[in-house]
Amino acid sequence: MMAAYRLNFDALKAAMTHMRLVIGGSTATQEVGYQGALAVAERLGQPVVEFPGNHAGFVNHPLEFVASLRSAFGL
Repeated sequence: MMAAYRLNFDALKAAMTHMRLVIGGSTATQEVGYQGALAVAERLGQPVVEFPGNHAGFVNHPLEFVASLRSAFGL
C-alpha cells in the first residue's frame, strides 16, 4: 500500500549528495507523483529539477533528457 508508506527523511537527507529530486514536464502538475515530489522536496529543503517530457522524457526527448541529467549532477 503506497498510501501507508512513510519516507525516512533522515536517510534521504543523508543521501542528498548522491540524488536529485526530479519531476516530469510542467504538463503533469496535477498528477500525484508531481505533487508528491514537490512535497518531499519542500520537507527536505531541496530544489526540484524539472526534466522534459513528463513520465517518459528519456524516450520522447532523449537528448534534452540527457542534457538535464548531466546538468542536475554537474557533469
